Amino acid sequence: MREVEVTATLDVPRAEVERTLTPESIVEYAGTYEIESVEQRAGKTVVEATGEDIGITLEFTEHGDGYSYVQRGEEGPFEEMRTRITVGGSEEARVTVRSEFTFGGWTAFLTDWLGADIRRDELQRLVASLARDLVDESDESDDPDE
Repeated sequence: MREVEVTATLDVPRAEVERTLTPESIVEYAGTYEIESVEQRAGKTVVEATGEDIGITLEFTEHGDGYSYVQRGEEGPFEEMRTRITVGGSEEARVTVRSEFTFGGWTAFLTDWLGADIRRDELQRLVASLARDLVDESDESDDPDE
């Protein structure tokens, strides 16, 4: 298993970040997959998505300080993947995304090592897109013409 982590401090209140984060927005912010369907199953949100000719099923669990999600089933790039997004702070939100994964198989030591940069880029894209979205929302609410 490899682990990657990305942390950012955003100049927005924690409550705004928590309001903006949803399973759908998390998948969209990462920018790797297009959402095909979203449904609730036994208190969890299940997102079916596709990208680059591969499908993935992600199962999200909401926590008091964010979300965790795992890849479910045989379909998807990973043999095993779990990710946790936490939001802390108050006036400035601190967002941390930590992901553990393995592609599995006898070459896992190599594919996991190579995949770490790709996975880190994906998590950085998620946090950057979240921050950009929050800044855009803040700019719109500050617009005196509204």
